[in-house]
Amino acid sequence: MSPQTLQPPGAQAIPETTAMSDYDLARDALAMEKYIVSGLNIAAGEATSEQLHNDLVHMLSETHGANRKLFEYLFAKGWYPVEAEDQPKLDQIYQMFAQAKGKQMPH
Repeated sequence: MSPQTLQPPGAQAIPETTAMSDYDLARDALAMEKYIVSGLNIAAGEATSEQLHNDLVHMLSETHGANRKLFEYLFAKGWYPVEAEDQPKLDQIYQMFAQAKGKQMPH
């Protein structure tokens, strides 16, 4: 059984134009936010002072918020479809990771 694509009511088609559309701008901004989150996460983990760490974590939190807003915007427009997986498949994946974790961390 193939996964079902989740889209909100009133989903819009992706604009077909050579000009930068709202879709293009939002997808580009989301990609940029993901890149920034990745960099801030590494920087926060490797900060040499507590104040720098706290500042980076604050920036990371704000960036996660912007990332979420962009995702919600794209999803609401139907421009970021998400596939729903059936429960047996989710259970199988959960068990696989639980077993792997048990082998790595036995206690």
